[in-house]
Amino acid sequence: MKTILTALFLVSFAISAFAQGGLAFFSSGREIAVSTNFERKIWGEFRLSTKPYYTLFEDARVAEYKGIPQVIGNANIMHNDQVALSLGLGLGYSPWEGGEGGLGFVTIPLGIRTAPFKNAPNFYLLGEFSPKIVPDGEWYYVIPAVSWGMRYQFLKE
Repeated sequence: MKTILTALFLVSFAISAFAQGGLAFFSSGREIAVSTNFERKIWGEFRLSTKPYYTLFEDARVAEYKGIPQVIGNANIMHNDQVALSLGLGLGYSPWEGGEGGLGFVTIPLGIRTAPFKNAPNFYLLGEFSPKIVPDGEWYYVIPAVSWGMRYQFLKE
């Protein structure tokens, strides 16, 4: 846990020092995220899971441990003053799962966000479909993840 907190601190410090950063929280407490400026056409994000992932069938637990990191690159497909649609590609890795080599997966987030309050222009509500594609020997299985959340953009003056 100490290592995770240290990594989060370093990532957030780097983002705040060199870019306009953002912080997000996804529904059910599943993921927290630190991002670069998501108002740009291309932006990056670091996520950390806070709850285990499951496959479509609840009895098949995929990730036993919390704290699984993901690195995601996103592109804004459509963007205006009120709403934005983004698509991304990312990698996640759990050294605690999948035997000796750990467990890696690919994630493809498709998200929509809106700034619903005129007096809080840096606060966004978001929805996202972010399937995780996990290799399993010769097969792959998909963890369909749908979430809603909140995002805040920290602006550099």
